Amino acid sequence: MEINPNTGTYNVTFEPEEFDALYEIIEERFTQLRANIKRHTGNMTEDEQDIRNYKTYDIFTRLGGIVE
Repeated sequence: MEINPNTGTYNVTFEPEEFDALYEIIEERFTQLRANIKRHTGNMTEDEQDIRNYKTYDIFTRLGGIVE
């Protein structure tokens, strides 16, 4: 792992099977988050209901996940 000194972001290299395992973990968390938001919509603010406001969404999309 290395840090980009210009942006402060991390660059991480994964083997394909490591990436697949990470993707599956994040995809499961994303699916659970979406279900929880849908289930509790009546008790949540607009910001809480917007899935784009969650880090799980950010990670999922950065890993190539598609949100439908």
